[in-house]
Amino acid sequence: LKEKSINTPTSIQTNSYPLIAAGKSFLGMAETGSGKTLSYLLPIAVRYNPLTMSGLFGIILVPSSELVHQIVREIQDLKKAGPRFDFSVMSLLTEGNRNRQLEELRKKHPNFIVGTPGVIRKYINEKKLHVQNPGLKQAFPDMTQVLVLDEADELASHSFRDDCIYIASKLWRDTQFLGFSATLNRRAEFLFDA
Repeated sequence: LKEKSINTPTSIQTNSYPLIAAGKSFLGMAETGSGKTLSYLLPIAVRYNPLTMSGLFGIILVPSSELVHQIVREIQDLKKAGPRFDFSVMSLLTEGNRNRQLEELRKKHPNFIVGTPGVIRKYINEKKLHVQNPGLKQAFPDMTQVLVLDEADELASHSFRDDCIYIASKLWRDTQFLGFSATLNRRAEFLFDA
């Protein structure tokens, strides 16, 4: 937080950090510009231990390519904080070279993926993205994956909801679910509970 010139955590950061760091699921609402992204990135990054874990740890679903780029930049900034944050991140987008994305997926084996629900669902359907690795769970039994719904209210709309539910159904049963939004509605709460 200090590197970002944040001297005092915001309310959403203070309330969410201990729960997320403890592996609990969390659904939070806070106004735009309140630091929601760091509210989940910091405790997730602290939970991920590059010395004892490997493979896909977190999927962050967002409703737009612009938000994908913004979150990947935040993660890249976080990685500069030191070796404790030595993890790989990859964005999955509809734009760009699909073959290059597939090649990067095969070579990089990212720990975190950020993307829109439709694209991530497509990669899972095509068996290009393996979100549940039994060998990984056997090697790291205490590891839980994380699924973040950033802008949960928008992801709960008809155009994203089915893809989000499908993706969640492909993860381990003990997956930690996190939802953040500037506004919450019944659809977002339903999606979170689904």
